[in-house]
Amino acid sequence: MGIIDFLLRRSTAYKLRKTYDKLREKADRIHNINERIEILRMLDQLDPSIVSFEEHQMSHYEKKKTKYYIESNMRKIRFLMDETKKKSKKDKKGNYLKDGSRSIR
Repeated sequence: MGIIDFLLRRSTAYKLRKTYDKLREKADRIHNINERIEILRMLDQLDPSIVSFEEHQMSHYEKKKTKYYIESNMRKIRFLMDETKKKSKKDKKGNYLKDGSRSIR
């Protein structure tokens, strides 16, 4: 499928779908349920945009606008996931939490 997408100039849609799927898999591995639900909701809001980018015929301007919308939201999601990861690592090391108490593990 990769070569056909490249020949038909759909490589950007393929890359966007691939990164979306990777983010989705990483979000499924988050242990904190509240953070996982928040990230999955953000990803669910992006899915219709990716589908329309893949399947519909759009002008160059619309494609560009949609692509940057999707990429910027993926960057936000990736940032939130990294913050979640850093926070969980700090908690495991025994650093101070936000409320001033010390985590014990």
